[in-house]
Amino acid sequence: MSTAKKSMVVLAAVVWLVVFSAGPALGHATLVDTDPVDGSTLESSPAEITLRFDEPVTVSPGAIRVFDAARRRVDTGEVSGSGDSVVAPLRGGLSDGAYVVTWRVVSADGHPLQGAFVYRVGTGEAPDESFLESLVQQGSATPWAVAGVLARWLGYAGALIVAGGVLFRFVVRRDTSLRPLRVAAWTGLLASLGTLFFYGPEVTGLGIEAVFDPETLGRTVSGPVGISALVRGVALAGFLFFSSRGSWPAAATGAVALASYLLTGHTLTSEPAVVRIGADVGHLVGTSVWVGGLVMLWSSLRESGGSAPDRARTVARFSWLAGWAVALLAAAGLALAWVEVRALHAIDTPYGWTLLIKVALVVVVLAVAAYNRRRLVPVIERTGEDSEAWRRLRRTLTFEVVGVVVVLAVTAVLANLQPAREVAGVEGPVSVYQPIGNEGWQANVVVDPNRAGVNEIHVYLLSGAGRPLDAPQGLILELTMPEEEIGPVVREPEPAGPAHWILTGPELAIPGEWEIMLRLQRSETEEMRAAVTVHVNP
Repeated sequence: MSTAKKSMVVLAAVVWLVVFSAGPALGHATLVDTDPVDGSTLESSPAEITLRFDEPVTVSPGAIRVFDAARRRVDTGEVSGSGDSVVAPLRGGLSDGAYVVTWRVVSADGHPLQGAFVYRVGTGEAPDESFLESLVQQGSATPWAVAGVLARWLGYAGALIVAGGVLFRFVVRRDTSLRPLRVAAWTGLLASLGTLFFYGPEVTGLGIEAVFDPETLGRTVSGPVGISALVRGVALAGFLFFSSRGSWPAAATGAVALASYLLTGHTLTSEPAVVRIGADVGHLVGTSVWVGGLVMLWSSLRESGGSAPDRARTVARFSWLAGWAVALLAAAGLALAWVEVRALHAIDTPYGWTLLIKVALVVVVLAVAAYNRRRLVPVIERTGEDSEAWRRLRRTLTFEVVGVVVVLAVTAVLANLQPAREVAGVEGPVSVYQPIGNEGWQANVVVDPNRAGVNEIHVYLLSGAGRPLDAPQGLILELTMPEEEIGPVVREPEPAGPAHWILTGPELAIPGEWEIMLRLQRSETEEMRAAVTVHVNP
């Protein structure tokens, strides 16, 4: 077996072992019930707060915090999770009044979720919106989330360059300097450590104290994000140790570092599993061969050694390898896009638009790569001494490297967004938020099960802090399907709680795009309107 074939066998074997040791697939969790109920009034203080989700979640210290109207913590600080339920005991002897609950949990795919709700005991006024907003902001983890994106970006780049660079040295040019791979390995190793420390503050909202909390760090290390970062960090440390001692151990550690990304992220929770696993493996392998090889080629051409014909052969070999890598990357990318988007209307989501930006950037970079392969490489192969062709190739390769860096940055952002298929309700209920009025309010419209026939349409009126507004209003719904010239069908939904209405019926009987106009009557003379669009599944 040739050296190149052996290296591919090692990479495939390690990827197979990591992938098929993974657990069952789950997705983004959704809060389905709270005890006490949001906005409810109780005769006496409950002994504990309970949150129930539609799938198992992970909790950390500070996952549930409860405050009285004086902004004092009234929970014991202990939180326990059992499958899809999270429980936080309260202190005894609590007086009548309003209480605010803020919560943070982690979905099976490693993404943090948060929210807040209010309940009352006996008499007492509800806290004002500024109090609610201050509690939500108190648990804000935006700086840590930004740090986490940066760490993911650097870690991803490091692992890709190491794995692809090792293959470059096997297949294209053995005497290429190891320096770029060692720099990439150190970068990825430090980024993996950063992920372990940044993730705790991000998911708990406790800030810097979570960095040094042993329990938080322990939960991070035992979760999918932590396990992935730990495996990657150990593998990259192993590469640094073996890189100057032997090619095979270095290749194996590089493959493990790359495969660590199969242990977390959206594709861990997507179905069908066969398409998801195959596409994810193909995407990682194709990207690493292209990105790692590109960096090594760029570094190789900047070195002073080697004759012009020798460098020309290096360019030609990589051009052949990159062609196959890009073909694999394109096929895997299309499959992953189908897994995470599923329908054209789902593109109109944060995930969909970010994906389009990534695709546009990749197309630009690939266009430059095609110019290199079809125009510059043939000239260099024929002559080997064309100085103008070499100058152009160095410039275009630099552009490619910079473009790839930007693509990886967008990928790091994309990994933190909820998949488009979930946001758009391609496979189930859909939830849409739309501003209404001029006071920072939002209307949340939920259609369940979002299939042609009988549906429940829930409408929630929320404040700037994401809380139901406790104020008397009447609501009218107008349902229209412009494409089929249906409607408006006018309905008055039933009140179901504070700022919550439900309409149950067969109005959405035809699949396709429906517009739901909300008419909120605040008084006899004032009406607020907002329109949302939902795509009803067949």
